Amino acid sequence: MRRDDRASLKRTSPQPGIGLRRVLEGEVLGVSLDPAGACKLENLRKLLVADSYRPNGRPTTGYRNLESFAMYARLRTDPQNEDVRARLGSPLSFWIRAVEWDEEKLVDLAHHLNFFMRYFDHDSSQIVLNEPSAAQTDFAQVTMPHGPFPGEINAHRLDSNLLTVWRGAAASTDVFLGFLLYYQVLEYAANYFLDDKTRKGVERILRAPDVGARAGASAQRVVDLVSAASSAPPDKRMDDVLRELVEPDLLWAIIEPNKSFFARTCRFTGGVSVEPLVGDDTTVETYRAKWPGKVGRTLRQVRNAVAHPGDPGGSGTIESCDANKTCLEPWLLLAKAAASQVVLHFPE
Repeated sequence: MRRDDRASLKRTSPQPGIGLRRVLEGEVLGVSLDPAGACKLENLRKLLVADSYRPNGRPTTGYRNLESFAMYARLRTDPQNEDVRARLGSPLSFWIRAVEWDEEKLVDLAHHLNFFMRYFDHDSSQIVLNEPSAAQTDFAQVTMPHGPFPGEINAHRLDSNLLTVWRGAAASTDVFLGFLLYYQVLEYAANYFLDDKTRKGVERILRAPDVGARAGASAQRVVDLVSAASSAPPDKRMDDVLRELVEPDLLWAIIEPNKSFFARTCRFTGGVSVEPLVGDDTTVETYRAKWPGKVGRTLRQVRNAVAHPGDPGGSGTIESCDANKTCLEPWLLLAKAAASQVVLHFPE
């Protein structure tokens, strides 16, 4: 656990020297942000370490924020950098007093403290919790599920709303946001898509030779058909979208080389478990027989767990942490493939 000292060398609130009392579950803790003069020995130790450290490799902890202290250490004795030193300010130490060392409780304390500090000062520094390195999954990144890149593309105009959301998802570097935006494409299509049976019914009404003479009755029949389709359960509407707009073999091109992932229960930090999408012995034929319901149900479960906190006693939530980023990436790729097909085939 570390404080976000990357922001501590600029002017921040609360001002140096200001402390606060924090009461949580009956405990009274002293929390303060002190200038160098109030803790000279501690800051001297930090500066000695910072002056001696050299970056090595690609750490997950930001070198414990030593880079900003190292910059200060290098500049503090150089008279030519007085203006730079003035802009940087002096190192600050963040103290939490009267607390016993209990890692689980300290993590909870940090989450609460970060909230209250940012509640009163939107620019307040934060305590950064260094997460354990996530276990790498043996997942094959299928970047060309359609096969070789075509020499010629027969393009057509796409739905502007779907294209806007898809662009946001494709540009996002955040796994959680990207997944939610790709799912939003599917959700939008499910809300506005008319299944083939409904479309043919509307066309049959509008092509009737007496449609003009029976305008009122024809309009009512169209309304009844569309209302019935729109009032269908969300699960059915999602299945209809996947069945009619997404090529199952395209998703299979991602699933098949990654059975080691999709044929196992996926357990996210936060209490969510996603059942296997396929079995070790699943073939493309058996997959095609029941794919829309299984894929739609699984993507919806993941989306709900990412977007909504779990209900008490429910299935939990998918926390925003590095371990879950790794677990979510395969589902992101599946959602991306499905959403791209929906954007391509959604009727004008």
